[in-house]
Amino acid sequence: MGKFKAIVEVETIAEKKAYVAKKEKLFEELCDALESLAKFKGIKDFKLNLCKLDTQEGKEQQEVIMEPMGIRHLKVTQVLADIQSDEILQKMLLHNVDVIVRVYMISGYDLASRDIGSDSDPYLVLQIGHKSFSERDNYQVDERNPGFYKNYDFD
Repeated sequence: MGKFKAIVEVETIAEKKAYVAKKEKLFEELCDALESLAKFKGIKDFKLNLCKLDTQEGKEQQEVIMEPMGIRHLKVTQVLADIQSDEILQKMLLHNVDVIVRVYMISGYDLASRDIGSDSDPYLVLQIGHKSFSERDNYQVDERNPGFYKNYDFD
C-alpha cells in the first residue's frame, strides 16, 4: 500500500518530435512578439525570465516586468506557463524530496517451520536502501504466530 508519482507518455517518436517542434515554435513566436512590443513601447532592457513560471511568485514577477507594456489583462504569463506546462509538471513530479518511511510491524501468522521437530524462532530483518534493522537477538522461541508490535523509521 502506498503512493507513487510518475509520468507516462504514450506516443511515437515522430509525434513527440512534432509536438516539441510545434510547442517551441509557438513559444518563440510569443517571446518575439513580446520583445517587439517592448521595443515599440520604448521599454529598454526588456528581458523575459521564463525559468520561474512554475511558481505563482515567478509568474507575478514576470507580470511586473511586463506591466509597462500594458498587456496584463491578456495574462501572457499564464499562456507561457500553459505552453510549458508539461515541462513544469515533469519538473515538479520528478523533484526528489527527503522523506521518512515509517514501517509498523505488528504480527506474523502461519510461518513455516524451519526447525526440525518444532516451530520456527522468528525475528525481524528490515532493509530499505542502505539502511537496515535486525532483531535477531530478540527472536521468539517456537512461535508460528509472532507479535512484534514495533515501528522503524527509514530515511
